Amino acid sequence: MKATAVRDHLGKKAKARLILAADTIVVNNSDGKILNKARNRAHARHMLLSLRGKTHRVITGIALLQDDRVRLASATALCRVTKFPNALLESYLDSNLWRGKAGAYGIQDEHDPFVHLVSGDITTVIGLPMELVRRELATFLRG
Repeated sequence: MKATAVRDHLGKKAKARLILAADTIVVNNSDGKILNKARNRAHARHMLLSLRGKTHRVITGIALLQDDRVRLASATALCRVTKFPNALLESYLDSNLWRGKAGAYGIQDEHDPFVHLVSGDITTVIGLPMELVRRELATFLRG
C-alpha cells in the first residue's frame, strides 16, 4: 500500500503524522478488464482502442493512515470515450500525455479529446476524489 510505503520511508518522523494515499484504475465495462498505466505507446493505443465508443468505470481508492489506524474508501465515476478517428489517436499518442495515467488518458488534460464524464465526481477521474477525502477525513479524525 502506498500509505505504508510512505510511513516506512519516513520512519520515526512518521509518528502521529496523517498520511493520505490514492490510486486509480479504469475498468472496461465490456470485458471487466482493469486498465492501469500503459507500459508503452503500443499498450496505450490498445487501451484507448478498447475504450473507444464505450462507457467505463473509474475507481479511485484512498487510504488514510496514522500510526496503526487505517481507513480505506473508494469512489467510482462513469466516463464515456468518443468514437475518435485513428489520426486523432496517433496525434494524442505523439503528445505523450498518456504516460503515467490509468487507462492512458487524463480527463484533466486540456487536450484530452476522448473522455467525457457521464456521472460521478470529476476529481475521482483525476485521481483524488475530494468529496470522499473530506468525508473520510472528518470520520477518521473523529475516531
